Amino acid sequence: MREEAAVKIKDVGLLDEFVPVKGDLSTGEAAEQFYMKGYKVLLVVDDRERPQGVAAFAQFLSAVIEGRDPTKTRLSEIMKKLDVTVDVECDVEEAVRKMLYEAHFKALPVMKNNRIIGLVTIDHIFAALSRSETQHRLGTG
Repeated sequence: MREEAAVKIKDVGLLDEFVPVKGDLSTGEAAEQFYMKGYKVLLVVDDRERPQGVAAFAQFLSAVIEGRDPTKTRLSEIMKKLDVTVDVECDVEEAVRKMLYEAHFKALPVMKNNRIIGLVTIDHIFAALSRSETQHRLGTG
């Protein structure tokens, strides 16, 4: 009986076209990233490019609905603070556990050698697991 290799984060399609942004960016300025570039999640970093949090489009909309001034409200005020990351060599099961039970968020920064190389979302992971299962059933994986 063949032992299945665990699917790693490096096997998952990373959201690698992300743009790290600073927490002092106004939500109005962040709107350009959300709307013009089609991002759903922004990674907020400090001056040394270390992940500080994530701001999702839903958080941005909530701030708008609450009537917060987009020229004065900073991303650091609406972001989900994160101290959880995943390594590129991490198993996807571990990444899902971190998302659901530690970060309570559907996206996490992916690190390699202590540098951010992308974001991984729960959608990326489920798609990769689905592909892996299909390949296993077809005997092509």
